[in-house]
Amino acid sequence: MELEYIYLIVFIVLIMLLRLRRQKKGYKASVVRIFRYPAIYIVLSLLLVASTPNLALIAIAFLAILLGYVLGSVFGIKSSIFYSNGKIMYRRSTEIFVIWLVAFVARIAIEFMLPNDLAGSVLANSASNAFSGIGFWYSLVDILLAFSAGMLLGESIHLYRKYRNAKLSSSGS
Repeated sequence: MELEYIYLIVFIVLIMLLRLRRQKKGYKASVVRIFRYPAIYIVLSLLLVASTPNLALIAIAFLAILLGYVLGSVFGIKSSIFYSNGKIMYRRSTEIFVIWLVAFVARIAIEFMLPNDLAGSVLANSASNAFSGIGFWYSLVDILLAFSAGMLLGESIHLYRKYRNAKLSSSGS
């Protein structure tokens, strides 16, 4: 394995460990922070899917985001708002975090497992490649990423409501 790949793997593992640590500790709550990750992941998911000229894949990605939103709203109940050192903090649900993490690791694994020239030609070729061979795996993981982005958005709506109520109750005291 080349040294650059080892550095990249270490970097990705560090990012994941920091995200796990932050997930456990919680995040300082604000409207921007609550919606930042879902917005980023939805844009990235749509960019990944838009790189293939397949309208069916784009439609499936939108449906995955909507389905993820619905399930994120359900699992969003497990997210929490709490106080720490006088600050309003939040913690996302473990289930949604795990689904996002699996999608993230799967996407990175595909990038490593498939040669760059082969992956590029799959994405650049005809729309039929999106659902066959290597294109199938890219499409599947991209749809899973879109689904997890929708889940994060649904959960963020719950977190925002809880945050707004916490802010109202703390300012009313």
